[in-house]
Amino acid sequence: MAASDRIYEVPARRPFRTGLPLRLGLALLLLALLSATVAVLALVSPAGRWIAHATGVGGGLPAWTGIRWPLLVALGLLLFSVLYKFAPSRRQPSIWRLTPGAAVGVALWALGSAGFSLYLDHFAAYDRVYGTLATAVVFLVWAWLMNIALLVGAEVNRALEAHRTGPGTAPGRPAGDGAAGP
Repeated sequence: MAASDRIYEVPARRPFRTGLPLRLGLALLLLALLSATVAVLALVSPAGRWIAHATGVGGGLPAWTGIRWPLLVALGLLLFSVLYKFAPSRRQPSIWRLTPGAAVGVALWALGSAGFSLYLDHFAAYDRVYGTLATAVVFLVWAWLMNIALLVGAEVNRALEAHRTGPGTAPGRPAGDGAAGP
């Protein structure tokens, strides 16, 4: 939340009594979205096999394995958009105006994850360096890459907002869609 306030150049204005419930609610919502993402990864293929067996369609349903990726992208866009909507201490435009930054963030997250996976498969020796703590170290590096993608997406949204509103507008004011600023 502090990083998004810095990106939008607004001071952190939320008092503790309203900031803490917002943080907790946002954390629970993000936990639910991440749980849905794990469920998509774990359950889409078995669900496709079960439906194929129940309906008598031979060879399974290849569409079920193909539907996994669009669902993951949609959940990622929703996750990033929710963060962009509620993290800054200012009124944000509608969630649809935040989608371009979310798309950039999700694309960077996917590319960063793929590149990091390639690095881990071919070059890294975390298990030899960190032993049993290697998994924790790898997870923290991956989370750091996700954080960078998230912040770049927020920067994209800020740049698009500045382009839409034009020069000379206050940095803390939201873009166009009728949301009133201070």
